[in-house]
Amino acid sequence: MVYYSGGLGDIQSFLGQILTVGVGEADLLTEPICQDHQRRVDNRINSALSTTVAVPLIKITRGDVVKYPDPVPFIAIRMVVASLIATYFKDVQPSDSARAKSLEEEAIFDLNNLVNGLGAGSRRLEGQKLIGKNRFAPSQIVPIPIEGKPIAGPSGGVG
Repeated sequence: MVYYSGGLGDIQSFLGQILTVGVGEADLLTEPICQDHQRRVDNRINSALSTTVAVPLIKITRGDVVKYPDPVPFIAIRMVVASLIATYFKDVQPSDSARAKSLEEEAIFDLNNLVNGLGAGSRRLEGQKLIGKNRFAPSQIVPIPIEGKPIAGPSGGVG
């Protein structure tokens, strides 16, 4: 399964930039452990994005690179690494622990900005299908078109 945050190597590399992990401690991050955290993060991201775009997201091709649209991978990897640190590396130095907490807060802030931008129409996720919603009128007011029968617009013309 392919996750928004990439593979095990991507996670280990990013984790290594955040804190110094001892040789024995690094062995703790196996593929199944990382995949469990990745699955949770993907579900969280899908839940947030599902109000505006079809989920799960589909990969896009940019040049020779096939990936998920930006900024989703960067948000996901920060959330996964923060989750791993909070779960398996709780006893790291306080500065590393604080960095992990701020990493998650930054990722959630970016995710909320993305969702709000998508909802307002000021932002788009490349190659993703938008979910159309009419937020301004209840469904009882908006006429449902019947095939072959035009609908009169507000000024009386056919709309």
